Amino acid sequence: MLGYMSRGWHALWTLAVALIFPFILTGEPVNMETEELIDSVANLAILFGIGFIFQKLVGSYQRINAMYRVIQDQNRTLELYAKQIEQLTLAEERNRLSRDLHDTVGHTFTTAITGMDAVYYLIDLSPVEAKKSMRELLHFTRNGLDEVRRHIHQLAPHDEGQSLSRILNQIASEFALHTGTKVDLETTGIESPLPEQARLALIRCLQESLTNAKRHGNANRIDISLSYGQGEVRLRVEDDGQGANGINEGFGLRTMAERMANAGGSVIWIAEVGKGMTLECTVPTKRDPGLLSNQEGA
Repeated sequence: MLGYMSRGWHALWTLAVALIFPFILTGEPVNMETEELIDSVANLAILFGIGFIFQKLVGSYQRINAMYRVIQDQNRTLELYAKQIEQLTLAEERNRLSRDLHDTVGHTFTTAITGMDAVYYLIDLSPVEAKKSMRELLHFTRNGLDEVRRHIHQLAPHDEGQSLSRILNQIASEFALHTGTKVDLETTGIESPLPEQARLALIRCLQESLTNAKRHGNANRIDISLSYGQGEVRLRVEDDGQGANGINEGFGLRTMAERMANAGGSVIWIAEVGKGMTLECTVPTKRDPGLLSNQEGA
């Protein structure tokens, strides 16, 4: 009991008490031989040591339990923060795209209405000029419609009921249909669930890559590969466009890099004149809690 109740340096004097006090009570040392006395003292020391070690084990067990409860509380807190950050990020993304859509629709309709007003008065005075203006207006309106469609796809391409590969395939198919570009998508590996932020980042990565390939590279063919590996997902987009010796990191590429970094992933792009451009986005399949403190183009 003395060994179990001893703490720190107090064990030194309690050990002395444990070795001496029993003999004082019984008066046995007077009648004991030296060898027998040493054996008794050793037995008492062993009993004291067992009590002291048991106390240490109990204390360690209690500290481990306390640390385990603290870790559980911290994990729950981190999970809560992660969900809150994800919700805020998605809300911010939807708000940004909503503003872009509002600006696109407003600009397109305003210009179209103004142009039709002009054509309405011009058609009687100069039919030929009115037809020319109408053709230009139709071309502008079609471009505006394509822009609206692009923003709508950005607002809601990540239906949770669909797999990532199916969503990417849908985006690629629609892009090929509207632009006349040959687009092939290949998926390898076993598809696994992704955090919504990483899922959205890959969707935006593909959209921006397709847009750049056609708008800036005049590509006729785009090859897409979606690979599920050990602990990560890699999206690679290659086109046969004009390429470039140096890439100016515009708003779209900077936004893409930021979005991938906030999802815990990375993005690289390589371009060469006459050999098109290759863009590769990689995200982990599991969220790293250490990234939460650093948290979120198209």
